[in-house]
Amino acid sequence: MLKRLHIHVAVKDLADSMRFYSTLFAAEPSVVKPDYAKWELEDPRVNFAISTHRAKAGVDHLGIQVESAEELQTVASRLRNAGRFVVQQNGATCCYARGDKEWAKDSQGVIWETFLTTSASVVFGEDAIPAQLNLARTAACSAPAIAVFDPPLCCSTGVCGPSVDPALARFAADLDWLRQQGVRVERHNLAQEPRSFANPTVKKAIEKGGNGCLPLVLAGETIVSSGIYPDRDALARAAGVESTTPKTIFSEAVAELVAIGAAVAANCEPCFKFHFDRARKLGVSREDMEQAVATAQAVKETPARAILALADRLLSARKVSQARATEAACCGSAEKASAASEATSSATPAPCCGGQSERAGESEIDATAKGSGCCGGEPSAVIEAVKPAGKCC
Repeated sequence: MLKRLHIHVAVKDLADSMRFYSTLFAAEPSVVKPDYAKWELEDPRVNFAISTHRAKAGVDHLGIQVESAEELQTVASRLRNAGRFVVQQNGATCCYARGDKEWAKDSQGVIWETFLTTSASVVFGEDAIPAQLNLARTAACSAPAIAVFDPPLCCSTGVCGPSVDPALARFAADLDWLRQQGVRVERHNLAQEPRSFANPTVKKAIEKGGNGCLPLVLAGETIVSSGIYPDRDALARAAGVESTTPKTIFSEAVAELVAIGAAVAANCEPCFKFHFDRARKLGVSREDMEQAVATAQAVKETPARAILALADRLLSARKVSQARATEAACCGSAEKASAASEATSSATPAPCCGGQSERAGESEIDATAKGSGCCGGEPSAVIEAVKPAGKCC
């Protein structure tokens, strides 16, 4: 028996969409991530998911979730019998789940999947709609090829030589992504393929701007960019495909995670309680909040670790000096013992703050600590003094 219908909707504002669908379904989502939420409903029997991983909002795809490998093959056979082209994905990771999938597209261009979930995943996954079925990619084979004309390079990947060139490495990855979308990509290196630069458009650009116009990126005979490597969005627009690069990842939920980390760094208890409550209401998982706290604490402790490392290094040097003095004395050399002793004495730092003894400084600190709270007053009074009216704290 088929398990349940699957609907995946691309949204721009996850928190706002979660509020809407939770009200509509009268149920909270069963899975919540910073970029994804899912409801497994019994009435109606639907696996309903939303995510922020598409540039265009709306219904992303439909599907049928099954309970066994036999059911998966049965539904896939029905798709093939309907004359549809089916793409198989085994062990795919998508939407925080792993499983086997069969994809197809109906005569109206609506994309369908039938899938069997085998386990959960800690990452969203990149095994989404296959390139062969994406509506924005159906014309990729007839779209103009993307041609890249590089300046003289020993390697176009950016990973050869003594150091990695991040710009070249990023661009190489973007070109690989274009190929995965079915776009024809050509790349020519002036040092290795000078004849390719006889292309009329390229030749004219070089005559006008010299080698400074390289790298030159063309879509057909149209210049996409000159002198720079374009980003993925620019390449996608030139090739006529849809970029999966999100406009921003800074959502309301992410803002609360940042605020939780800031509260830890500032030792602000009311701030932490306020933003913890807001994050919980937005559906932020306890695991994500714990990660935010751990990250903030690691950053906060970095200066302390650095000063302790410095202290350990200086104290270790003093121990070495004292050991040398002892060694000189036991070997029967009075002069060596005397010189080592003098070196040890000179290594002792002068009293802190222009002549006061270390103990005196410590006494003053103790007296100050006993006499008042943080910043010269009671801690609670300080918090009240700096608390903005009507704000989170």
